[in-house]
Amino acid sequence: MNEEKVNGGVEIQMKSRMSRTALASVIMMCVLGVLAISVILTAVIPKSYAITLPKTEPSYVQIYKGSTTAVGQVYNDADADKDSKEQKSYNELKKAFDDSFSTSTLNAIFQKELTNKIEYNYLGTNNKTLNDIVTNNEYVLEFVYASEQTLKNGSKDFICSELANSSSLYEDGVVKFKKLWVTVNNIDGINEVKFYVQKRVSETSSQLSYAVIEIVTKAQQSKLASVIANITA
Repeated sequence: MNEEKVNGGVEIQMKSRMSRTALASVIMMCVLGVLAISVILTAVIPKSYAITLPKTEPSYVQIYKGSTTAVGQVYNDADADKDSKEQKSYNELKKAFDDSFSTSTLNAIFQKELTNKIEYNYLGTNNKTLNDIVTNNEYVLEFVYASEQTLKNGSKDFICSELANSSSLYEDGVVKFKKLWVTVNNIDGINEVKFYVQKRVSETSSQLSYAVIEIVTKAQQSKLASVIANITA
């Protein structure tokens, strides 16, 4: 009788251990499943560093390398043959440019660049010229628009507080521009990239005066730099 009780107790303990082991296995599988789903999601969910650019396409893009003399330019002609060499070059450049501001959330995490605050900086008047920009970067792209564009911060107009309510030409502080400069450097990974626009603040014919706005964000530009090198080769 005692032997039967002992055997029964052992059997109950074994079943209890098996139940706990099975439960632990189920919990572990659930945890691994959640982790796997998280990795998959972060690998496919995009992360964007793009600023709000004009919806209007530029008329053409000038390419500078080391000096203010353009080493290349590509034209955007809506009426041109989409298979023409000129239009293909523009489309390839614009796609590489747009793609440079997008990556996966997983890649952003690995490079410790998940968070990014786009900065808008007022640099003063006439203290940043094209020559200053091209001498400190591998390439500079100059987007040239047929008509004035408005600088945006997200969906709203960017208001330069340093110029608003001043004696400037445009007292509301809204920044209008026809040219947009962008720095490009062939560096692996996600790195800082800067945009520059000039806002005219004086109509004096003898000496035009411009306020310079700098926009700082991030991008992966190695592919874009490669496309530029091919265009200018």
